[in-house]
Amino acid sequence: MENIDIKSLVASAISSNHIHEAFVNSGSAEWAVVEEVKKMMEDDFMDLPIEKIVEFALWKVLGPERTVYGTPQSVRVPFANGKKIATEYGSDAELNISSIGTALIQNVGRFVENYASDLFYDWETLKRVIKESKPGDNSIMLFGLRDSGVDGSDFVMSHANSSRNAFGNSHMTDRYRKLFAVRVMVTEEGYPGHGRAGTYEVEMRDITHEFYTVLNSEKNWFRQEHEHV
Repeated sequence: MENIDIKSLVASAISSNHIHEAFVNSGSAEWAVVEEVKKMMEDDFMDLPIEKIVEFALWKVLGPERTVYGTPQSVRVPFANGKKIATEYGSDAELNISSIGTALIQNVGRFVENYASDLFYDWETLKRVIKESKPGDNSIMLFGLRDSGVDGSDFVMSHANSSRNAFGNSHMTDRYRKLFAVRVMVTEEGYPGHGRAGTYEVEMRDITHEFYTVLNSEKNWFRQEHEHV
């Protein structure tokens, strides 16, 4: 596969899947999917045609058009580039996600001074998303840690949209001390790696820096994307 033009294949795949035009033009989506394709080619995807690898990478990074818990592309790319904290796998919705819970609790104890129990509301939402997910679903939940509480996805995204100055730059850094994302994926038939259809993968990443970078460097497509959510 040494002579394959991965970037061109990814660009074509993104275009054919009708991802938001302004987002594609920014280049962030393409770069994230290309990097995922490269990682897959190094792992257990070598026996697949390159087109299938690109298809799986596109689904893993950008997700399907419809999921049980809607996730904007402005969250997916930061997740793809964020620091991995913990990952759990299971054959059904009752998988053990204690390592993710432990990591969240430890960070809440470190960064949240008041109303730390807010975490449990969003933790229950995460468990519901896992329970309701079906093969092919790929959803991401946010946990925004601030001095006085923990915000879930809706509050984080609402603040991201309302915290801009006259130049369009975000002041999210004034609110959140840490921003974590947890992705819930359920594989479809034919997905390699951890196996058969219906395999659950729940992964937590620190996307604090990556999310702020996207908000300020890609502010035009971010605003357009969320005007239609």
